[in-house]
Amino acid sequence: MEFIEKSRKLTSSTGFIKNIETGEIYDYSIYLGKFDSPENYTECSEADYQELLTQRAEEERKIQEEIEARNKELEAEYAEELIEEPSIE
Repeated sequence: MEFIEKSRKLTSSTGFIKNIETGEIYDYSIYLGKFDSPENYTECSEADYQELLTQRAEEERKIQEEIEARNKELEAEYAEELIEEPSIE
């Protein structure tokens, strides 16, 4: 990796930069904040990047399934409440 101190730009020779602490992967180059340092990053391959995308897609799919299941539960509860309430005439 190449780090330019003046602009605080960190550039990867492999095309991807991984934040060691968070696991986030960035494309090609990033600009570091004042209190960030190049030691917090490492180069990684496109395969690592694709693996991260696959993991995130799976996590999003699971979350979406949980949301849909909860929505069905709430709809069923609401339907039961409507049936149980006496009508006012």
